[in-house]
Amino acid sequence: MAATLTMTLPLELLSDDDLMNLRDEADRLLEARNTASLPGKVLEAVKDVLAEDEPDAPAPVSAEFTTREWEDGFFWNDGNPTVTLVDGSTRTLDLSGRHRDLDGALTDHSGWIEPNDNSTLLVTFEPLALEPCI
Repeated sequence: MAATLTMTLPLELLSDDDLMNLRDEADRLLEARNTASLPGKVLEAVKDVLAEDEPDAPAPVSAEFTTREWEDGFFWNDGNPTVTLVDGSTRTLDLSGRHRDLDGALTDHSGWIEPNDNSTLLVTFEPLALEPCI
């Protein structure tokens, strides 16, 4: 096991290069955490909406997101993902505004991978995975 030394250092003491390296490393770590956690957040939101709207629906197996254009670019649209259920049927669900963590995670993911108007994001639930098609 590697030892870790933790120190508190005022950021203003770092050089510009060190600050940029720190920012880049923090961004890399945030992107990795977002990529790892996003499928679970999508699954939780889909299950919650299905339980509320259609309690007897079969289990979900995937959700596919398209993009929506805003003033500052294209972002994953949580207002109408197509959810495929275990029986092969599909539902279009409105996940917008129901899970704050999901809203932020989808926005952050969009910022990192920069989708365009034809991009899709397939989130599978067995296994939990992301498959962006840019």
